[in-house]
Amino acid sequence: MKIWRIPSFLIGSIVLFLLIAGSIVYGLFYHSYIPQTSFAYNDAGDLQGPPFAPFEFSFLGTDHAGNHLAPTLLMGAKYTIGGVIAIALIAMLLAFLLGTVLGFNKGRHLRTLMKNSLFSFYFIPGSLLAYLILKPFLWEPFEGFQHSLAERIVIQIMVIGILLVPPASLLIADSIREILQTEYILASVTLGASRWHLFRLHVLPGIRTTLLQLLFRCLVQAFLIIGHLSIFKLFFGGTKVSYDPFSPSPPAPITNEWFSFMGNYYDSFLTGATWLLWVPLLAIIVTIVSFQLLINGIQKYFQQ
Repeated sequence: MKIWRIPSFLIGSIVLFLLIAGSIVYGLFYHSYIPQTSFAYNDAGDLQGPPFAPFEFSFLGTDHAGNHLAPTLLMGAKYTIGGVIAIALIAMLLAFLLGTVLGFNKGRHLRTLMKNSLFSFYFIPGSLLAYLILKPFLWEPFEGFQHSLAERIVIQIMVIGILLVPPASLLIADSIREILQTEYILASVTLGASRWHLFRLHVLPGIRTTLLQLLFRCLVQAFLIIGHLSIFKLFFGGTKVSYDPFSPSPPAPITNEWFSFMGNYYDSFLTGATWLLWVPLLAIIVTIVSFQLLINGIQKYFQQ
């Protein structure tokens, strides 16, 4: 069976493709223009100001500045989805290389030392480490950012990706060690099979399911870390900070990334504008479900 004929893979890939492609196309053809409704009159003729609820004057409502949420979230899709995919792929690549070395390493003392060192990362919150490392890069100083937006995004993706490597590499190493201890592998070694032969014909097919499950875990962890940073006003791509004493303004995101949008308006439930939280949250849930469907489809394809 062709992989695109698997319903779960088809649905997940279509949703993710439409979100990313729609975000890129909208930015190119509409020049990132976001409609704005600064004020409006209700049925009674009274003047109203933003934020406006969904279906009132726009499809998904507006934020406190009157910006329509639908194009705002569409513009942020490429940052959110593209960012977590890049983080997960970097984490998986580094974890796969490190886990393979640990799994094939026969030196017990060296393997135990590296395993104990990496195991300590299970008890250190990745969000805390990411905050401490990334704040000098993402929090705008008084003299302005020293790095461009693209550089800050690359730095953030690399740092979060590296922080996800230790737990993932341990899981891969344990899976490889378990496969290498099976009887048919030991028999192959006795007959003179090389490590490359074992890796290509036995280990790689054996850990394929583990890698797919680990990929989904890295995607979810990337979502969580970006979300935690946004709660502490460390937004994706950088935080705009005002140092003007005559016109102070709270820290604000530079991009329309979904978690940054939620972090910027996380106190909206106190003002009654709850759609500023649940609308991007629904978009995040749809994205996570799409990733799960996509990975499940790939898993079914390998099983067949």
